[in-house]
Amino acid sequence: MDTLKILYNRPFQENDKTRMIVVITEDLSAALIVDDAKEIIDIPSKSIKQGNMLAYRQTPYFIGVASLPERLITLVEPRV
Repeated sequence: MDTLKILYNRPFQENDKTRMIVVITEDLSAALIVDDAKEIIDIPSKSIKQGNMLAYRQTPYFIGVASLPERLITLVEPRV
């Protein structure tokens, strides 16, 4: 899936930083094409805040935000 097209409505252009992130759930296996991926991390459940802001309600694939030291990470629901 082209995440640039899905999230920003602009076409993907491959470069040397292009990566594929494979997501496997009970219902779905998919590869997400992204501009760059710096790391894979484990996020403690206590750091995850559910997406209840108005902007997130209008975008069903954003399900929450993880608050980690010095950064925020948007969580994406792969089954939407």
